[in-house]
Amino acid sequence: MQELSQSLRKAIVLALEEAASYRDQLDLSRFIQMGVTVEQIHLIDTAMYLLRLHPYLSQDDFESKHGVQKVQLTIGSVDNFKKLLNLNEYTYRDWLKTNGLSEDEPLCLPYMVYQYFYDEIRRDFINGALLVENLQVQLGSKQVSQLRFRCGTTVRIPADEFELMMLILISRYGRYTGFKINFADSILTLTNQCKSVDIEVRLYTSSVSGKAIHAISLIDDLPVDHKRRNSKRIALIEELAIRHQNNCNAELLGMLDFLGEAKNDDE
Repeated sequence: MQELSQSLRKAIVLALEEAASYRDQLDLSRFIQMGVTVEQIHLIDTAMYLLRLHPYLSQDDFESKHGVQKVQLTIGSVDNFKKLLNLNEYTYRDWLKTNGLSEDEPLCLPYMVYQYFYDEIRRDFINGALLVENLQVQLGSKQVSQLRFRCGTTVRIPADEFELMMLILISRYGRYTGFKINFADSILTLTNQCKSVDIEVRLYTSSVSGKAIHAISLIDDLPVDHKRRNSKRIALIEELAIRHQNNCNAELLGMLDFLGEAKNDDE
């Protein structure tokens, strides 16, 4: 199996796209004569189909299913392959159309879809902290239109670990006076005059590595009887109280655009 050049990948993609309506008559013998295997053509075809349905799929997703060497020799960088398919211009509305869905019908999006299209969704399908009436996001076993904290405060659903860290900072305001972030390990360190606390911040509970004493996640995706659940306490972000009783962090709540209009049921 040879490594395909970007120009050869593009030629195969164009041939497959142009023959979409007459696949049974498609002649790809010219590529076979150039040393491309049938297996490689099939992988390119599969990747085209899957990425248009699920544009958030990553290098790891393909390599874990098809093998590292096969993926790297055939489609190379998945990010570059997405550009070859013009998926950098692929919108949330395109995704709806590809999947036979309508923005007017009730929908519950997988979190990865929300995460991939969050800029567009926040621009066109959200009011303050709340998604439009017919739209929800699947967070583990829950279907939600916003993130609700223990104190009743509601904010927009975070799209990444940095946004989670900002929420943790606000919730701990007053107890800690400084912080630093280790982006490589996704660890937030909170400090005051007496101590420092390391918190590993992850989107998924299953991604917690245990590199910090404490861990906070957005989505609990571990089975009930998983051994990691019993060996280490991992809090969910929703278990925090983000609004202080004395309202000392009210100004901070309004500083973060991704929060939307933070609201408290007690107000």
